[in-house]
Amino acid sequence: PNPDDPQPLPPLPGPWLGTVALTLVGAVIAGWLALLVPALALLAYRRHALLVPIAFAALAGAGIAAAVGAGEPVGAEQGAYGRAAQLLALIGLFAGLVSVWERDDRREPPPDSQAPTRHLPPVEADKGRGEPA
Repeated sequence: PNPDDPQPLPPLPGPWLGTVALTLVGAVIAGWLALLVPALALLAYRRHALLVPIAFAALAGAGIAAAVGAGEPVGAEQGAYGRAAQLLALIGLFAGLVSVWERDDRREPPPDSQAPTRHLPPVEADKGRGEPA
């Protein structure tokens, strides 16, 4: 192939492959809570617009739980180390990662535009210099 010609972009991985991969990685991180990934992927498929508010609310809740329990020792399982904060952080993380799988139609190269261009008007400081408009 001619190196000067634009090369085609590789296809994106499908949502099923991404769901399985993220679930497996989530299982290493969170154990059985990785089952949240397929549930969020199904939600992304049906109602993609809900993922951002879910991620925001979950991460805000995790931050509030961490702030309330600030200063507690790690062994107390409160604050950032408590179950509620950890669960909310995982929900926010997985919802944010699943939301990336939205279909991206912008990967196609833009068509060549044949529309005529016009000159921009001069800036106020350039008006007295005799430059063409």
